[in-house]
Amino acid sequence: LDLGMAGRFDEGQALQEQVRLIDEIMLPYLAAGIKACLKLMGFQGMNPRQPARTIPPEKLKQLETVMREARLI
Repeated sequence: LDLGMAGRFDEGQALQEQVRLIDEIMLPYLAAGIKACLKLMGFQGMNPRQPARTIPPEKLKQLETVMREARLI
């Protein structure tokens, strides 16, 4: 929002693409996806309750990669 308000649309678009990639990986898993992001960021107690499905290891690795590229972890 700040970048857009400042007219720095190219920078904002690049940031939005990073967010889109993270959303694409985590959102299909709903709360479990959000908790996986928080766990990667160092928060404790971020395990989803049953019967929520957890993120498969290969998707978790992808999530970690895009979060690192976005400098969130």
